Parts: sequence; C-alpha cells; structure tokens
Amino acid sequence: VSQSRYTLAFVLRPAQVELCNLPQRLLWAEELSLLLGIPTDLIFLQRAPILLRFEIISKGVVVFCADENFRTDFEELVMRGYHDFKPFVDQYYREEAEAVRDGHFFAKR
Repeated sequence: VSQSRYTLAFVLRPAQVELCNLPQRLLWAEELSLLLGIPTDLIFLQRAPILLRFEIISKGVVVFCADENFRTDFEELVMRGYHDFKPFVDQYYREEAEAVRDGHFFAKR
C-alpha cells in the first residue's frame, strides 16, 4: 500500500540558502509532517540538480510566492540551464540505450 506524501520545493534568496543545510531541512520537514499530518519532503531548488529543478518548475504548482519577479527570474535561469544541459542528457540516454541493446550495459560475472 502506497502512502501519500507532500513534496514542497522552495526558492530562497541567496542569503537564506546558506542557512538551509541538511539538518535544518530535515527538522523543517519533520515539523511540517507533524503539522500537516502527512509525510513531507522539502527541496531547496537552488541546491537541487538541474533536471529536478526543471521538472519542478515545469510541472509543479506555485502555492505561495512572496516576490513574483524573483521567482520568474529564477525560473528563467533554470530553463536556460536545462536547455544548455539537455543535449548532454539526451546523448547520455542514447548511449545508455545503445549499450543495453548491445548487451554492454550490465557487468558480466
């Protein structure tokens, strides 16, 4: 049985990002889980990999935004970074698929 959970992503001002280390993120996630009554994960987008950032801003829902200009500037940077990186990701997946087809992907015993 799959249990539901929330995943909340945050974009923080540069000065705030340094305060968001792993112990702090885990503490906030635990507090939110207790408050909401459902397991909750937190993602600080500035620290997330570019593919995850893109996935979240392209498919996620904005629940709260204190500064629309800051958010849209961040989203633009993510979109640019993703589109710069995407050809390399696509090449990796093509080569990976080819290796699987040719039987070279898995280690042999």
